[in-house]
Amino acid sequence: EYSNELEARTAQIELDGKYVNGQRISAEFAKPKGTDDQLFQIHPRIYIGRLNNGMKKQDLLTLFSRCGEVVDCLIKDDFAFLEYAEPKAAQLAVQELNGYNLNGTRIVVEEARPKDDAKRMTVRFICDSFSKFLSLGRDSTLERSQL
Repeated sequence: EYSNELEARTAQIELDGKYVNGQRISAEFAKPKGTDDQLFQIHPRIYIGRLNNGMKKQDLLTLFSRCGEVVDCLIKDDFAFLEYAEPKAAQLAVQELNGYNLNGTRIVVEEARPKDDAKRMTVRFICDSFSKFLSLGRDSTLERSQL
C-alpha cells in the first residue's frame, strides 16, 4: 500500500511495461469486481481506435492528458479506453484529437458506448449483412462496399 494517491500513481507509471523474469508486466490500479458500470457513470469514458500495435500507455497518457486529468487507461491491441475526471475533458479530447495523426495513423476518438449498446450494434450489423448476403443468392459474393 502507498501513503497517498500520488505515490501510487508514480509507482504504477514506473512499473508499467517493465520486465520481471523475462515477462513484461502491466501495472494498473485495481478496481473492485463488478464496478465497471458504476465507474462508467462516474467518470466519462472515451474510445480510441486505430492505434498502432505496441502503443505504450505512457505515450497515450501524455497526449490525452493535455485535455484534462486522465483517471484510467486500458489499451487492448489496436484500441483503448480512457476515463477522465471531468466530462469537459472527455468532450475536449473527442473534439481536439479525433482524426489526430499519431505515429502515422489517423486515430478515431469518440465517446465510449456502454457495453450493451456496442454489442447490439455489432449484432445488428451482422444480421443486416447476412440478410443482404442471402438476398443476393447462394453463389454470390458480398463485397465490403455492399455491407
